[in-house]
Amino acid sequence: NLIILLIILMFTGLITPIKDTPYTYIIHSMFGESNMENSKSIDYIQEMQPIILASNLGIIVFSIIFIAFLAFTPSKLKSEHGLLVLGLYIMTISSNRYIYLLVFIGSYVICDLIVNTVNILCPEDIKSLEKIITNKWIASFLIFLAIIFTSNKLLNNFKTQYVNEKLYPIEATQYIKQNLDYKNIRIYNHYIDGSYLMLNDIPVFIDSRLDVYCSEFNNTEIFKDYINTIYGNQHYDELFKKYDFTHYLINKSELIYYYISKDSNYKSIYEDDYFIIYEKIK
Repeated sequence: NLIILLIILMFTGLITPIKDTPYTYIIHSMFGESNMENSKSIDYIQEMQPIILASNLGIIVFSIIFIAFLAFTPSKLKSEHGLLVLGLYIMTISSNRYIYLLVFIGSYVICDLIVNTVNILCPEDIKSLEKIITNKWIASFLIFLAIIFTSNKLLNNFKTQYVNEKLYPIEATQYIKQNLDYKNIRIYNHYIDGSYLMLNDIPVFIDSRLDVYCSEFNNTEIFKDYINTIYGNQHYDELFKKYDFTHYLINKSELIYYYISKDSNYKSIYEDDYFIIYEKIK
C-alpha cells in the first residue's frame, strides 16, 4: 500500500503551473548553467554552499559522540541507521542547508544506541528509568521546565533588535515611503535588501528568491546582469539603462558605491550611516 501511495504521489508534481520544476529543481540548482563566467547561480546561495567541517563545531561534536558510541559501547548500529546517517553526512557536506536534518534525525539514531547500550549492560535499570519518566509528576515537572526555558528565550528575543539596521535599509525605507511615489518608482536595490523593501510594499529589482531571477528556472537574465554589475564585470550604467531605474538604493559597503559616489550624473537625495539613495540628474 505504501509503494502504491508513493507512486501516486510521484505524479502529483505534474499538478502545477510551473511544469517540470518539482522534478528538475535540484538538478538545475546543482548543475544548471547560469551563463556567468566560471560560476553558477548556486554559488551565490548561502544555504547551498558546502560546509567546512573544521569550522563547524556542531558537526564535530555530533561526529565524536556518534563514533564514541560505535567504538566504546557494546551496542551495534543497525544497517538502515548506518545508511541513513551516511546519506545525511554526504548531503550535509555538499550543502549546509541539511545540517539540521543530520542533527535532528541523527539524534534519534544516537538515542537508539543509548537505549540499546543500557539494555545490554543493565536491562533492569532501563525499565526503572521508563517508570520514572512516565510518572505524571515527573512528566509535569519536565513540561514546566520546557515552558520556563521557552518563555525565557522568547523574552530575550523581545529585547533584541528585530531587524539589524546595518544589514537592512530601515530608515531609507521610511524615507522612500514618506517622500517618493514608491508604488511607481523603479528602484535598483541590493540582493539582500529586496526582502525588506518587499515587506514594506516597495517594488524591487531583485530579492533573495534567486530562482525567480536566474535563467536556470525562469526566462530572465536579471541575476546574471546584477552579478556582473556588482562585481565590476560591466559598467553600472549598462544595467541602469537596461532596466530604466528612477532611483538607486545603495549599501555603502557595495563596490558600486565607490564608483557612483564620484559620478556627477547622480545626486544623493538621502543618506544615513549605512545606506544612500541616488537619483539620476536628467
